Amino acid sequence: MDAVTFVGMYREHAINYVLLGALFGSSMVMLLSFRYGSLARDLTDFVSGILAAIATALLVTVHDPVWSLWLCAGGNFVGSWSVAKKVWSNPASEPALAWRIGTVACVLSLISLPRWSATSLIQPITFTLINGGLTLLLFVRSRMLAQLSRNEIAP
Repeated sequence: MDAVTFVGMYREHAINYVLLGALFGSSMVMLLSFRYGSLARDLTDFVSGILAAIATALLVTVHDPVWSLWLCAGGNFVGSWSVAKKVWSNPASEPALAWRIGTVACVLSLISLPRWSATSLIQPITFTLINGGLTLLLFVRSRMLAQLSRNEIAP
């Protein structure tokens, strides 16, 4: 999905460095998943894949990247649900510092946009909301589990 977003934003001359980092990071994750990943898929993977396929088809046929960018944003939100479920069940499985740094980077990318338009804002806002939401969930859920742990230990 990041590749489709990259092509769409490239066509609109709206590429930012957070997207380049995300494209590099997701490419590394994809390559590593071939070696270390699981073949298990769930509904979020299926829906994200469908949205990415539709976004790619629109980008190739219609040549209007806005709809492709919106579909990729939707796919990213759907895809982040599996991470949110993982954070809820086991917050220690995700590095809190990495999510905080990611959130700050996304906010800075919004602030540093040279021009604000629908196409230049879709991706940074999507990443900011996802990273910020997961950072908040990670913080809240860790605190909840710590509080439950303290209550169980106390007489």
